[in-house]
Amino acid sequence: MSLRINHNIASLNGHRNMVKNDMAVSKSLEKLSSGLKINRAADNAAGLVISEQMRAQLNGLTQAMNNTEQAVTMVQTAEGALDEMNSLLSKVKSLALHAMNTGVSDAAQRNADNAEFQNILSSVDRIVGQTRFAGQTLLDGTFAAGTGARFQVGEQGGDFVSLNISNVDSTALAITGQTVSTLAGASATLSAVSSAITAVTNLRSTLGAFQSNTLKPACARCRSPTKI
Repeated sequence: MSLRINHNIASLNGHRNMVKNDMAVSKSLEKLSSGLKINRAADNAAGLVISEQMRAQLNGLTQAMNNTEQAVTMVQTAEGALDEMNSLLSKVKSLALHAMNTGVSDAAQRNADNAEFQNILSSVDRIVGQTRFAGQTLLDGTFAAGTGARFQVGEQGGDFVSLNISNVDSTALAITGQTVSTLAGASATLSAVSSAITAVTNLRSTLGAFQSNTLKPACARCRSPTKI
């Protein structure tokens, strides 16, 4: 009795090739839809290690760029408040000079100048107390001590920069307790407010230099990542 084995090798080969092509098409579609060359370890085990490390680094750089942009906004907020303070202090200087012109001003005028001066001092302190960013007061000396304001501008722990922002309220500027109601008081106020203007202007210069020379170059190093 003979043994007969039926087979269809051509059909089996065709099915195997069809399954193989289907898998290849599926992988191609997966890469096209995800935009990623490596979607799983089986695609490229060594490449996966490199791509995941790079992806983590690029994600870190993206966050560092966002951090830097927030830091720029914070510095601009502080500088804008200091600009207003400069205007107020310049007005104080004008009041002091007017009060010193005793040849054409009487006591009533000097008292009026002094009332406006005291109001300006209150405005200066209000600006200091109300200038905040992310819930933190910027101009009251919070960032003056220690390392100051810390900004993480890179994807490594040591990639940070610091900024010290001094206290600029009326007490720190040594203009509180002054008066322009008398000649002697107006003279002392003129000297004090001149020093205060210098202090505020120097702080504005520091903030501007920090933004221009530290934050902007740091932001330029963090480019939008491409997918891997």
